[in-house]
Amino acid sequence: MIITTSSDITQFIRTISDLDGLTIIWARNNDTTLLVDRQKINLKANQMGFLSSYQNIDIQSSGEFGVISFNKEFYCVIDHDSEVSCKGILFYHSTRYPIIDIPATELDRYNLLWEMFDVEIISNDDLVLDMLRSLLKRYLIMSTRLAKKQGLKNLTFNNINLFREFNFLVETHFKNLHKVQDYASLLHKSPKTIANVFTNIGKSTPLKIIHNRIIIEAQKLVLQGDLNINEISYALGFEDIQTFSRFFKKMKNVSPSKYKKGNN
Repeated sequence: MIITTSSDITQFIRTISDLDGLTIIWARNNDTTLLVDRQKINLKANQMGFLSSYQNIDIQSSGEFGVISFNKEFYCVIDHDSEVSCKGILFYHSTRYPIIDIPATELDRYNLLWEMFDVEIISNDDLVLDMLRSLLKRYLIMSTRLAKKQGLKNLTFNNINLFREFNFLVETHFKNLHKVQDYASLLHKSPKTIANVFTNIGKSTPLKIIHNRIIIEAQKLVLQGDLNINEISYALGFEDIQTFSRFFKKMKNVSPSKYKKGNN
């Protein structure tokens, strides 16, 4: 687990890259501009962004920001979902990078919790890891509550769980399951029921969410250059290169090869 408060760009990059895990970025006191998978994200003062291990992160502007980065060996939010309920809301989310605001009424609590992190991270007794896990759990629970209030307030408890599980299943199976019906079967719900949940919160349709997750991975693989287009289409579950190329062009208005040339 890594915790830091810094305005040092190099330290920020080092902090993010040290762990292959989940990352929370808190823009403290002033705005911060990030580049996530080559897409610019603006975090306003006292906004938090929640990022997953598959995302490449860079920073475009200086400012004071707090970073918490942890891997599943330290604390697995999937295995401990019953404790923090952040799976599919803060992480493993259909949105590439969930962002929540810390309201003025909650700011003192977050600052106090951060101070406790700072104290514990330099401790070297036998209980420090347990204390850090306890603080992290509290941080995640507080943030999940805010996320629900800010984005899911129109949903019942059961529909929030359906929203979370759909997001998580898409993150888990997007490479081989491309249809809403596939996920509806896993959830034992009808496609219409799932669509109604997303309509109630004004989010993208379930199919768009699936497609968006596929194209995020497709863009990443195309730019990495480790696989050719045929290999990428196979890795993402497409029947052939033609089907993948049509999908890519529909989503990005350009072929995979031209996309690569335009971004190198």
